[in-house]
Amino acid sequence: MNKNNFQQRHPLVRFLTGTLLPGAALLILMGYGVRFLGAGLRDTSHVTGWILFTMLILLTLHTFRKKLTMLPLGAMHLWTNLHILAGAVTIPLFVFHGGKWIPNGFLDAILGISFWLVAGSGVFGFFLYRNVPRRLTRRGIEVIQERIPALRAEARQEVEQAVLDLADATGSTTLAEFYEFRLRSYFNKVCNSREHLLDWNRSRFSLLNEIKGLERYLDAREMEVLGRIEELVVYKDDLDYHCTLQGIMKIWLLVHLPLTFGLWMFVAWHVLNVLGFQS
Repeated sequence: MNKNNFQQRHPLVRFLTGTLLPGAALLILMGYGVRFLGAGLRDTSHVTGWILFTMLILLTLHTFRKKLTMLPLGAMHLWTNLHILAGAVTIPLFVFHGGKWIPNGFLDAILGISFWLVAGSGVFGFFLYRNVPRRLTRRGIEVIQERIPALRAEARQEVEQAVLDLADATGSTTLAEFYEFRLRSYFNKVCNSREHLLDWNRSRFSLLNEIKGLERYLDAREMEVLGRIEELVVYKDDLDYHCTLQGIMKIWLLVHLPLTFGLWMFVAWHVLNVLGFQS
């Protein structure tokens, strides 16, 4: 594996070269900038405060860039890398600006708590966006969450029709009974969400083993139907996998965005308060 391939494939290398090292370099540059601008001043918090304010604007612009896909505002992955880099820099900058993790004073403390909630959800989102797309690609199908209920219903109807036709044609009810007692509820709803989040396959393998166990009771025609049922069981499990992981990403957005706009309310109050004291 050559150097370029290694950098493209290894997440740790991408994190180091794309976020950690530029973030450290930017922090050092800011440190020198603060030292230069704050020369002769007893309090450099105004300088760090306006830098922090600028970084928060930069972080928030990422949200609007995602909504304005029709405008030529640069590639989305560049905005995302800039968002991650700004987020990594903002966390130590906030501590440096306030002098502690949670500032003194009731409203400043709420501002601090709000900041850490946004920062925590941002770090969680960073790991989601780094891992979830790669995990979904591994499953081999591409589907948007809105289409999943219809696709799940189609799979259920195909299995139902197959076992009913088989029972009518052969008089055997083995597969029909297995569907009724084991597969009907499986096809009716999203299953095993916790295992999908943890990337486990225990329930999937257990169900496939149960299907394999039926083979000794079936003739050639029933085996053909069972093979198709097995394919649809795997397909439905893949749909559930997509539904769960895409769902957690949407839930994350529903948490992260309101926290961000809530933070801006306290930031606006803080800035107005500081400007009021200056005047």
